Amino acid sequence: MILDYSRITCYQSCPRRYFYKYVEPIRKIKYEEQDLPKEFGSAIHKALELRDNKQNYLNYFEVNFKELPGNKLYTVSNGLQLLNEYIKWESLNFPELKVLATEIEGSFKIGDYEYKLRIDRIVELNSNIYVWDYKTTTKKGYLFFNKFDPSTQVSGYCKWCVDQYGQCSGFIPIQISLGYREKKYKGEPAGFHCDFAYEIINRNKEQIEDFEKNVKQVGWKLGADYKTGYWTKSEDSCGWCEYRDLCRSLEDEGVKDNLYEEVGHENS
Repeated sequence: MILDYSRITCYQSCPRRYFYKYVEPIRKIKYEEQDLPKEFGSAIHKALELRDNKQNYLNYFEVNFKELPGNKLYTVSNGLQLLNEYIKWESLNFPELKVLATEIEGSFKIGDYEYKLRIDRIVELNSNIYVWDYKTTTKKGYLFFNKFDPSTQVSGYCKWCVDQYGQCSGFIPIQISLGYREKKYKGEPAGFHCDFAYEIINRNKEQIEDFEKNVKQVGWKLGADYKTGYWTKSEDSCGWCEYRDLCRSLEDEGVKDNLYEEVGHENS
């Protein structure tokens, strides 16, 4: 069985949600406006990856990100401004930064399970190795970093880094926040604005061992559900779940056909 951070957190939030997302799999039909923040974030990530590889990252963003008329936040000009400001911020805050690898797809075994992950960057700072991850968001502030401690995602990153490099001094999430003001706010000008922040989060030996036990436990429960075909519902996550309409209708075929679409297993 192949597991990763997304599958584990999905199953822990609601086994039935896992079934819809990874076993069937289906997803709610989305429109262009709904996907724009995700497309913007993906284009920023790719542009920064190309910068690490000494390629024209600004040209990539300008050509590949398609803005929608009327949207003032997710635009090509704002993306280019964000990228330029981020590069300046990074050079000031990490002058000794050395990029060792970018866009890594790795995996390791935990018992009978293969745990997969994808990492934006592996970097070296003052002879220490770190896992580096970009996070684009419209939120700002220190509370953003709370979700990474504790986190299955961070534990997996740190374990893989230790296995590959013999050390890991921590995980560095880079908060790339952005927004648009119609009017001045607390002395700041109207229009597009962006800001950057980071924290260093690490894992000790006991936390890694706890992570491995958790992965095995989820894998065992998943195996049981696959065998029985019974996927329980957890109502605690219904408020934000994309399958809420389907569950509330008791899997009405009309609701399923009109609101959801099938996706291939390789893209689920």
